[in-house]
Amino acid sequence: MKRYFALMLSVIVMLTMAACGKTAEENEGSSQQEQSSQQEVASDTGMPGLMPSFQAKDINGSDVDNTIFEGKKLTMVNIWGTFCPPCVYEMPELQKLSEEMKDQGVAVVGIIGDTPDAENEEAARAIIAEKGVKFTNIVPDEAIINGLLISIQAFPTSVFVDGEGNIVGAPVVGAHSMEEYKEIIQGMLSQKSEGN
Repeated sequence: MKRYFALMLSVIVMLTMAACGKTAEENEGSSQQEQSSQQEVASDTGMPGLMPSFQAKDINGSDVDNTIFEGKKLTMVNIWGTFCPPCVYEMPELQKLSEEMKDQGVAVVGIIGDTPDAENEEAARAIIAEKGVKFTNIVPDEAIINGLLISIQAFPTSVFVDGEGNIVGAPVVGAHSMEEYKEIIQGMLSQKSEGN
């Protein structure tokens, strides 16, 4: 079964390597039009409408399941890999976002897309420590791999999950600043409040 996971992740990693070819500077300088275009492309990826039911571990070995979304207006799930420089580059921005938006009912959670391999888990722990990341980072289980990661076309990709576990809005592909993520999240929150 572990071979299956390793093979599945190897395929996903190979397919997404091109997305991590951009340098951090290129990502910083991307125009609003380019970001909008990335979001439109991401919305055609066949993402599931509901976060898969999972029972995984975080990078520290603690149990994590779908209850992580309960009581939150919105959770940004950032899917990243240890091999991906833009993923690592944006981590301090994600930590700031997590701290700044928690009082608004918004959380940030990471899923480390290449961690069923023990060597990559060590690399992920080192990156998380170096970047000062405090938010939960999940080591994907079979349900996350088959129900979510299989739909990911590039790393990093962020999806947004409401308190009931529904994936809402379009996935956001590529590394972004805290301010860019805040704008996206605030737009989603205002759409949600208008819909109620």
